[in-house]
Amino acid sequence: MRVVDSAGGGICRLLLAKSRLAPIKATTIFRLELIAATLAVKLDALVKRKMDIPVQKTVFWTDSSIVLQYINNNSKRFHTFVANRIAVIRGASEPDQ
Repeated sequence: MRVVDSAGGGICRLLLAKSRLAPIKATTIFRLELIAATLAVKLDALVKRKMDIPVQKTVFWTDSSIVLQYINNNSKRFHTFVANRIAVIRGASEPDQ
């Protein structure tokens, strides 16, 4: 979280970190990246609900170009696994975040 005071000075702090183990059943890197993006959106909603401070802007980071393309694609139908996670991501955030 980055907080800026009235003098223009800022402070950055880590609010929440979460990690997960890869499932025992083999899965693709793409699916793991999509699950991570979905988890990031859910954690953002949790933090916003629990904080007493209004949040002006949220930025999500991923290095997966496939996940970014899926989030920005409005014209194609997806398989159920992808469609459900993209719906969660789009429901709680904007593609430009």
